[in-house]
Formats: sequence, C-alpha cells, structure tokens
Amino acid sequence: MVNLETVLANYFVANRPTLDDVYRWNIPDDVPFGSFNRGTDSSAQANARLKRFLAEVWKKEPAQRMDIATWYVSVWGGIRANKIGTIERYVCLSEEQLAASDLQGVATWSKILTVRNPNYYPIYDARVAASLNALQLVSAIKEPILFPQVPSRNSKIAHFHKLISRRFPEAIRVPRSRAYEDYVSLVGAVARKSGLASPDEVEMILFANAEKLVIKFLNLETNDEPL
Repeated sequence: MVNLETVLANYFVANRPTLDDVYRWNIPDDVPFGSFNRGTDSSAQANARLKRFLAEVWKKEPAQRMDIATWYVSVWGGIRANKIGTIERYVCLSEEQLAASDLQGVATWSKILTVRNPNYYPIYDARVAASLNALQLVSAIKEPILFPQVPSRNSKIAHFHKLISRRFPEAIRVPRSRAYEDYVSLVGAVARKSGLASPDEVEMILFANAEKLVIKFLNLETNDEPL
C-alpha cells in the first residue's frame, strides 16, 4: 500500500526544482540581531539562511532569545496577537517540551522551534496541514491519515479544512497530542531520503504549494471524480 512518506517523497522530488520560483515569503529589510544580508539569494535560500543566522544568535546570546522569538513570530511571521507571557513561556520550555505540546499555538511555537534548531524542527501551520491532507486525497492513498487543522486567514485553505471535516467524518486522524512530532518524523524522513541535512526545503514545498493542492482536490470534488 502506498503510504504518505512515499507520496510526499515523490512529490518533493518532482517539485524541488521549482522551489526558488514558488516559495515567496519576504524577509523584513531590517533584521535587528546583527549583519544579515539577503544578497542575491532566492526567498527560499534567504529564509533558510536567516533561520541559521538567528539560531547562532540564540545559542551565543541567551539574553536576546525573547527578542528573537518575538520578532520571528510577529514581524517575520505576521502573527501579532500573542501575549508577551505566551511567547515567554514558549521560550522557557525545552525543545522536547514544545515539540510534545498539543497543537494550540503551533503556528507560533513551531516558528520558535525552527529558529532554535532549524536542522531538525520545521514550521507547522495551516498551509502545511492543508498540503499534507490534500496530497493524500488526490493521490493513490486509499486510507488517508489526516493531520489536524489549525486556523487560517486564507479563504481557500479555511474552506478546504471545513470541507474535508464534512466530507471525511470517519477518516483516520492524527491525534493532536502527537501531530507535531509525527510531522517532524515524516518531513525529516523525506529530507533524509533526498540527501538533505535539514527539513527546510520539504516544509517550504508544502507551504508554497498548499493552494495548488487544495484547488486540485476541489476540482476533483466538483467534477465528481474518484479520489
């Protein structure tokens, strides 16, 4: 039986050559923790390098950890609703404690994990969850194992999440209590299969292609074609 790891690995290999074209996430002009320069890097390359730049500052200058976490979440990531106490709690928890958390706030705390240890921890957000689920639903996987939804401001992604909740009420679902750890294992395994030292590129492909995969699934639904 075809499993998600195989499907994701094949999808990543097929789409990796397009990463520099499809991944778009702006880096603010002023990174306030030293001399980071995007230079001529693509958005994907610059963002991967930014994580490692911040990880070095995190390791060498503990007094700046709260500022790094707040900046990466709210300025780089655009999530501005977190209370200071929430960010502070995430900063104080160990990597293992954060990774084992329920998914409440995962779009925030997984960003903090990725600047603490970018070679191991990828970001989990609504787009990534949508890609993982849509990829299974448009592929040869007969018994998809759906990852938990997280809130999204993107109307297509939000609609997709609501639709699959109604369309597949009895589908197997990854428990929220272990969803992030399962995701880390999955993306890490795919990265290793591709000879990569970190999960960055796999996560970026999932993020960048979320809408494309969702639309492909919605078109199948509209045309009443078998999954």
